[in-house]
Amino acid sequence: MYQKAIPILEAKSTKISNFEKAIKHELDESYKGEKRKVQDEINQMESSPSSYRFLLSKHGYYPTFNKEIKSIRVHEIFYPLEDNDFAEQLEELKKSVESGKLYIEKYRQAIEDLFEEEENVSQLFDLSRRI
Repeated sequence: MYQKAIPILEAKSTKISNFEKAIKHELDESYKGEKRKVQDEINQMESSPSSYRFLLSKHGYYPTFNKEIKSIRVHEIFYPLEDNDFAEQLEELKKSVESGKLYIEKYRQAIEDLFEEEENVSQLFDLSRRI
């Protein structure tokens, strides 16, 4: 049981580690990708503001509306990614592996102790036969 359980727990630990890396990579890369898309759109707006004239049409009647957009300046602030902390869940998974290893180790030790006691009893019987 010990020899079969330890590799399973090690595999689980490896999968948890891989899962942790995947979470970090996916969240970070997704955030960076979305940030890059927003930055590209901001750059597009700032470089050709006249192509966004249609946005002013809701503020006046189009046939008599003779306004231009000369420039667009965006003051962007990108806040750090929030709510991406899975540390608590990952810690629970790691604790489950550690508790499994502890349980298996205690079980192994209990069986070794049982066999040691059995050997001690056997030696007592051998001594009593000699006397």
